[in-house]
Amino acid sequence: MLSPQQVRLPTVHDKILDWFHGVISVRQLRASICVGLVCAFTFFASLIALQFSVRSIFRLFSGLFTNGFSSLLLLFNISFNLYCLVIVFGQLFATKVLLKMSRQLVMKPISFLLPPPFVVHTPTPEQTRTLTNVLDSQDGLLKLFAFTDLRRIAWTDRNRRLEVFSLSQPGGHPRNWTNVSTTCINILERIRSDLEVASSRLPGGPCLDSDMGDMSEEDLVEVDREMLMMPHKSRKQLYSSAVRQRHRVAIRPAARRPEIVNQQQYIWLKKASSLLADESFVVSRYNAHIAILAVESLYMFVFESYQEDRYGVVLKDLPRIIGVFVQLIQTIDKFFRLRANQTITANSDVTVRQIDAALQAGLLRINGKFGAHLGALNLSREQLQTIKMVCQSDI
Repeated sequence: MLSPQQVRLPTVHDKILDWFHGVISVRQLRASICVGLVCAFTFFASLIALQFSVRSIFRLFSGLFTNGFSSLLLLFNISFNLYCLVIVFGQLFATKVLLKMSRQLVMKPISFLLPPPFVVHTPTPEQTRTLTNVLDSQDGLLKLFAFTDLRRIAWTDRNRRLEVFSLSQPGGHPRNWTNVSTTCINILERIRSDLEVASSRLPGGPCLDSDMGDMSEEDLVEVDREMLMMPHKSRKQLYSSAVRQRHRVAIRPAARRPEIVNQQQYIWLKKASSLLADESFVVSRYNAHIAILAVESLYMFVFESYQEDRYGVVLKDLPRIIGVFVQLIQTIDKFFRLRANQTITANSDVTVRQIDAALQAGLLRINGKFGAHLGALNLSREQLQTIKMVCQSDI
């Protein structure tokens, strides 16, 4: 006797995905209709202009046999050049319009509701499509819309920002802020672990931290006069680790060896192969964009909480947020110092630089608002030194 198969009931995330795919399908249909109309209009307009241009070009070449080189004066004809400009710039303008139209129709931002402060026993489908639910979605496009909406809340929407800072009842717990901050921090922690793995694969990765101490007398002997004129702290910061290793190689007496030619040929071949091959990013563009949205959302929530957080829900997590920012900045700095040892430079770290710029902008914003109070937080000495180095200010 066959046992009845268990029927899997759709979850809240499944219902949200079905609704989201329906919205995107309707937008794509509208965009397809509008794009088709614009393409048809552009095609007929270009066809009319092209007809005159083809006739003029045919008349130009046929006139070479009858009128000689005097027919080349057609190249200076105003109407001929005008039609050519219409064809070229008309196509460029139409392409720009199509891209703008597709972005406005398909990628129009979606505003998600925030969970109410009270518990709803039987929520409606609209009440289940909350921001805290879609932030953890496995669908990449839905997650992108969610983090874009989160950044818009942090930067421009004060009313919804107050909902993030509110307390849930019963119990008085900051559920909205906890869900939002935890999701953003988890993304940054994942980026940091990926960079640590990438750093460990680079040559010199395991032994880099052991080379961060003070400079010895032997190292000072190798320092040139310009470095000796610098202050001790600046020299120690700039002239350490990867920079010092490159300087040792640079000031070493150059001995002509037969292997140098082969090594240079190998470097040129590797550069050529890297140009032809599809270079993979250390952090993908999508993950980097999500991480930047998370960073910008976090530090603007912290920045605005100075005046809007009535319950202190953000201040309680401020050391944790700053600690995550500082750890990720240190990991990125270690990664770049390891990449500095490589002879061949690559463009695969562009996304890492974008994340680093967002983190430094966040620390500058937080330090500008809480700078006088950061010393009272439970931050380590190393974290405070990193903040001083990034913000160029005393805490």
